[in-house]
Amino acid sequence: MNMHQNNNNEKEFNILFISSLSNATGNQKTAKRIKDYIISIGNNKVVLRCVYSFKNTTDFCTFLDVEKFNLIIGIHAFRSGELLISQTKIPFIIILGGTDMNEHIHDPEKKKIMEVALENSLKIVAFRSTFKDKCLLNFTNINEDKVEIIPPSVPNPNLDNHEYYINDNQDDDDNNFRDILKINPNDSIFILPCGIRAVKNPFYLLDVFDEWYNESDDNVKPYLVIIGPSLDEEYFNRLKIKINETNGIIYHEPVKQKLLHKMIKQSTAVVNSSESEGLSNVLLESMYLQTPIIARDIEGNRCLIKDNETGLLFSNPNEFIEKAKSLIENQNDLKTTLTENAIEYVNKYHSTDKESKQYTNIIGDILENNI
Repeated sequence: MNMHQNNNNEKEFNILFISSLSNATGNQKTAKRIKDYIISIGNNKVVLRCVYSFKNTTDFCTFLDVEKFNLIIGIHAFRSGELLISQTKIPFIIILGGTDMNEHIHDPEKKKIMEVALENSLKIVAFRSTFKDKCLLNFTNINEDKVEIIPPSVPNPNLDNHEYYINDNQDDDDNNFRDILKINPNDSIFILPCGIRAVKNPFYLLDVFDEWYNESDDNVKPYLVIIGPSLDEEYFNRLKIKINETNGIIYHEPVKQKLLHKMIKQSTAVVNSSESEGLSNVLLESMYLQTPIIARDIEGNRCLIKDNETGLLFSNPNEFIEKAKSLIENQNDLKTTLTENAIEYVNKYHSTDKESKQYTNIIGDILENNI
């Protein structure tokens, strides 16, 4: 059976896809993208549900009894895994996220849940080789062949036939990013898109940015714009208080994807200050949009960025300031080098064509041979 074609004679499968679906987060984008791939495999119905929409595992099992799914796909070995191991009738696939392998794996109770879920899954998908290695090292009962590496992609936002297409001449309701934020044309904008929570650590650069802003000439100021939804109310409230106590820091509420891309294109650089990452969708998008990236030197970012080639990496706040200043001072040459290398990299290693083919092959084979 050709898994890339729809055939009216094929059996229709009912597939559940579960993930954290908080707005403007990487998991939400990844889930919706993969859902589209699954729909392309035959005549399948795909139901996308947030893991937090279920009150408990009993609620989840009741939902399964009513809907009668053939297969479940879950992103995140702990969040989805906790639900998946509460039932035994429906086969499932787990896609490793970021915090599961970077954070939850160090919690013995959460690690045990992940272990049971991964051992009982039909297939495990890892975004990168280091996640596969970490999975096999920590869960020794898992066969290496069970873990498939599928580098994530994002749709190229520059294509005019895609919903993420950006036309800088189009009259959107945002007018101009700088005008809305009252930032002068000569000022530099460093944009930090993230869901506001501890693992993204938007606090990390605030003090050094405040110092940089205060020491800069009035006609050329740097701004750090943090944009994204609150995913932790107490943490978000502390961030707002801190921002009010500093200069040069602006918080902007989350916006639609198309507008975010436009804001990224109008920025000097995109910033990532996370404590850990799976593999950042917004950094891939920024590579396509040809906006330079300055990212914290952590494992998840090193998988995407080679320092001074496809972006700039920093190990501490002071090094961030050094890298940011060097980008401003050598903006034309350095920006050209970084963005040309970045777009070549993302096209080569993170294309939607490659990602789609891998997922449709894996899921198609499971539907054909295991259901």
